Amino acid sequence: MLSGRVMMKTDQIKLVVILLCSLFSTSAPAEKWYWEPVFSARTGYDDNIRLEVDDPEGLFDSHLSADARFGFRTEVSDVKFQTALKTHQYDGADDLNYNEALFGVDASLRHELDTFGVDASVLRDSSRTSELDTTGSVATSIPRIKAYISPSWSRELSETSQLRLSYAFTDVDYQNKSGSLLSSGTNLTDYRYENVNIELNKNLSETTDLQTILFGNRYKTIGRYSKSESIGLQVGISRRFNETLSGSLALGVNHIDTFYLNSMQERDEASDIAPLIAISFNKVWERMSLRGSFASSQSPGGEGRLLNSNSTSLEFTRKLSERLNFALNGIYTRNETAGGVRNTGDSRTYFSIEPRLSWQASRWWTISGSYRYRSQEYTETNGGLADSNAVYLSVEYVWPRPSYDRWMEL
Repeated sequence: MLSGRVMMKTDQIKLVVILLCSLFSTSAPAEKWYWEPVFSARTGYDDNIRLEVDDPEGLFDSHLSADARFGFRTEVSDVKFQTALKTHQYDGADDLNYNEALFGVDASLRHELDTFGVDASVLRDSSRTSELDTTGSVATSIPRIKAYISPSWSRELSETSQLRLSYAFTDVDYQNKSGSLLSSGTNLTDYRYENVNIELNKNLSETTDLQTILFGNRYKTIGRYSKSESIGLQVGISRRFNETLSGSLALGVNHIDTFYLNSMQERDEASDIAPLIAISFNKVWERMSLRGSFASSQSPGGEGRLLNSNSTSLEFTRKLSERLNFALNGIYTRNETAGGVRNTGDSRTYFSIEPRLSWQASRWWTISGSYRYRSQEYTETNGGLADSNAVYLSVEYVWPRPSYDRWMEL
């Protein structure tokens, strides 16, 4: 049954790709083809690879990836394909090893005042990747397949205003089941997530934009009863203060209705009104840049519940010389159950900071060294703080972009 669902999703994505290629190729001759492959390797040591409070396990790990983006652009269309293959290996912990694969397409077609688009992808990854920012269930590796498709339509209402409608559907399957609908050794369960947006964008001036979004979401688990439905409104403004500084602010509210089975296997209902806040800024100097953001939002979780998330991120870069660069990335996230449901296991904080030093050995080769600190705590279960220290050495190779004629000869 599972393999049939996966094959059906893959076939659906293939059909989308075929239809896109036939549609966009007949709209206009391709004016520009491009192909951008990137290869990278990373190895290092983490003294608490599973983020456990007790008995932390230190391991060496290695990661290899090959990414390629290719497509074509014309005067009225833009078709982008993305593929990726990655492998993650952990010395002495075979249960953590996993492979990733991605195939996606993002296409748009303009016709007079209208623009039609579709974004679709199939991703095979692991719970160690997908759950890090939500449930924090990273002690073992559960393979999953995520299918995503999002059609959209936008129309220029005037020289300064635009209307956009979009729909997004996400289907997540956790792969290894042990005779039940839950993933083996975890509480992870399959789910579907749908989102509908109605956006109105208005250019107030050359430097200021106003955006109003009316949206609805639906989250439903497969196999055990849990469903959340929400509707919300968010209004935001973005401004370019000068050539080096820009920022944005958005405020809104989200009403969430939740239906679930409680610990006594009885059907229960709850509702909640949650605030929505999004703040961001970007500052650029001659040799430095600084980006920051704060957002409160709702996101689907793999343990059968919709989550409230408050997240702060910061990114700083500094060019030390023509070939030497420094970067500092940090993120702090606090999650809790959304929709008026209370589950102590969802109350979680996660913090990560990583300084990195990169040397561009040549136009195509970059060598990097980094240190990463992570901490995680489930604040209402009194389980204690789990933290880890890791050091990494990375190498990246950007393949010289071939010409269209050369690519066709391969």
